Amino acid sequence: MENTKQNTGPNSGQLTRISGNNMGFLVGKDRTPEQIVEFLKEGAVFREFPDVLEKVYPGAYLTERLVSGLEAITGEARDSVAKKVRN
Repeated sequence: MENTKQNTGPNSGQLTRISGNNMGFLVGKDRTPEQIVEFLKEGAVFREFPDVLEKVYPGAYLTERLVSGLEAITGEARDSVAKKVRN
């Protein structure tokens, strides 16, 4: 699975490393409009962590499985874990 990093750009959600690098290229200096258009045409991908999770585990009940697993690992209250998973 791809590593994630916190994006501090216009979309401040958790982007995957690849998406973050793509965003970095687009907002980087010294890019001509032609370079940006070509980059986007070549299939630049912008995903957030939930998108990657759904691709890795396309089955139903992903949220429930995550909550149950994290509750067992951390020992935190189910409601607290469920709120973190939703966010």
